[in-house]
Amino acid sequence: MRPARAVLRRLAGAVLGGLLGAVTGVLVVATHGRWWSLVLGAAAAVAVTWALPRGAARIGFGLGLAAVVVWLSLVRPEGDLAIAGDARGYAVQALVGVVMVLAVLTAAPPRRSGLTDRPPGAP
Repeated sequence: MRPARAVLRRLAGAVLGGLLGAVTGVLVVATHGRWWSLVLGAAAAVAVTWALPRGAARIGFGLGLAAVVVWLSLVRPEGDLAIAGDARGYAVQALVGVVMVLAVLTAAPPRRSGLTDRPPGAP
């Protein structure tokens, strides 16, 4: 029963992280028109990625953010774009790469060295 509960906990973390990433992505795209709001959105995305618990929640956040930014990067039916093809638009897309790399590199729990398990003074 415990392994099933752990799987459900990871799945819930991934889903909630993905929803949080999607909301963050919408907010970053909606406010990237001004340089200071772009910096604030980028700082918020990196901070949330770092603050989430290691594992599925971080990966879910990165995937949610990436999915929304990619979806909003496509041409809309009206013919216009939600993310412009200028420096700010490219910065939003680069932010997705930074968040994904950060999420993947920090998703695994930290490794424990075998040296720390020995009492002081042991050979």
